[in-house]
Amino acid sequence: ILSQDYDLADGRSFKQGTSLTDPSQFPPEILAGEGYALASARPVPGDNQVAEWGGADWVVRDKNAEELAAERADQVAGMVLQRGQFAVAAALAGILTEQEAEDWAGGNALPAAVTAAINSALPEGERLAARIEALTAQQIRRSAPLITLLQAALALTDDQADALFA
Repeated sequence: ILSQDYDLADGRSFKQGTSLTDPSQFPPEILAGEGYALASARPVPGDNQVAEWGGADWVVRDKNAEELAAERADQVAGMVLQRGQFAVAAALAGILTEQEAEDWAGGNALPAAVTAAINSALPEGERLAARIEALTAQQIRRSAPLITLLQAALALTDDQADALFA
């Protein structure tokens, strides 16, 4: 609601009490007099950018390392497959044989690559628990230690590991 009367040089006038429900109907000098400004449309930032309100207009900046890490953590946290789905994906990627995928999906046996990754990376006292967890887990999460072990053992890039969950 306008706090005062405005008489513009072009002959238009706006009376005190007029509602500002649609600020675009008012000239910039009225908005400025009321302490408002029309901002440009919010820009669409690039993949590694963010648009923020800078007080007078939008500012597009690159995401910092902390923001990128948090975004990646959120992305990875959402990557989850049922054990059978993961076994199929790993077989299609050439990581497992079809027979290994079938055995693992059924909870009957671990694939050689999984057993080797666990045995080579973990101390002997932790191996049994890790193998049983890998064999019985109903879901395989991208963020699970098992995937980190497999990724290291098979020299998979992040993109290759992510593709298993696509």
